[in-house]
Amino acid sequence: MAYVLRKALQTIILYRDGSQRVVEPGEVITLTDKEFNELRQINPDCMGKLDEAEVALIEKKEAADQAAAKPANKKASNKDRPEEDL
Repeated sequence: MAYVLRKALQTIILYRDGSQRVVEPGEVITLTDKEFNELRQINPDCMGKLDEAEVALIEKKEAADQAAAKPANKKASNKDRPEEDL
């Protein structure tokens, strides 16, 4: 499934997994192709494309989140411990 990143220019109400989600103007949202096409048909002016700076900021944040998650998943081996603990 492909996803589309857009910025809300107006309040958008999405229905996902049986619940309602309100997206405020200025908020960046990841939409499925189906959601994107439906919104485009209903009100094409409710969302806009992201500019290059916004895309770069999102990519930087995702990279930082992934880097922060890696050490938490890594188990310490004996070589990572100080010698006095062995």
